[in-house]
Amino acid sequence: MIVVESLEQAEKEVGDLLAAAPGVVDWSNVVELGDVIANGVAQEQAQSDITVFKSLGIALADVALGELVTRRAIAAVESGRGSVAVP
Repeated sequence: MIVVESLEQAEKEVGDLLAAAPGVVDWSNVVELGDVIANGVAQEQAQSDITVFKSLGIALADVALGELVTRRAIAAVESGRGSVAVP
């Protein structure tokens, strides 16, 4: 799954997604960050699935995503489903 701040903006302006080889980016799997946060879209994924966030330059979305990732990481560690890697 690929997460973007704005699907409409991504379809027009995200060069690396638009330049990907045909079939690499499945636009039906590209979702808006708001749907992930408000509707739990990412929770529908298997734990082994990979989610990529493609920032379009909307700073507020970057802050919201950082907070979401931090909360989920803490919850995973506290439940025993995750661990913390220390560099």
